[in-house]
Amino acid sequence: MDSTRVDKLVIKIKNHPVLSIFIVAGMTVIAASSFSDAFRNLVSTATDIIGPPEPASFSGYWVSQQSDTQNPTYFEFKTVKDRLYGKVWLTPTFYMQNPDSGIIDGKIEGHQFTFSTRHEFIKEFGTHNLKTGQRTPNIFGIEMHQYSGMLEDDSIQLNRIANGDYESMSLSKVSGFKIKQIGSGYFVIGEP
Repeated sequence: MDSTRVDKLVIKIKNHPVLSIFIVAGMTVIAASSFSDAFRNLVSTATDIIGPPEPASFSGYWVSQQSDTQNPTYFEFKTVKDRLYGKVWLTPTFYMQNPDSGIIDGKIEGHQFTFSTRHEFIKEFGTHNLKTGQRTPNIFGIEMHQYSGMLEDDSIQLNRIANGDYESMSLSKVSGFKIKQIGSGYFVIGEP
């Protein structure tokens, strides 16, 4: 049987030690690339079917640690899937006598979360003229606080930005706390 030119060329390539190594190496690279693409597609499909991991649940009552420079802040968190709801109570001050606020735009991604709060404070006190009986009302201002935090085992590391000031705090879970209204809304907060 006569060999054609193509057959002779294939035999020479097969018998050539360097070219045969390049051919085998090239086929190995192509096979590995095809396998990694197929594996990546399989993992992507499995993730689409199973869905992303559930966000952490840290519903309950939390309190920041008190220090020489920082009064405690109290939190009530309610988590629903990737949303965060609840309320924040700052320590009352002369200017911010009702320091509670609902959580605004709370979002959870894995063990990390963000939210904002809106607090009303007395910007300028009103006056009362005892002779004429005229009163000028208090002028109120709005203070926005932005929070970002991370759940770590049984504590939360939380950062707060308010009026350009950055504050970092560690939160501990508590069984609950009492909120008592005195007078026109001054809250005294304590653990039960």
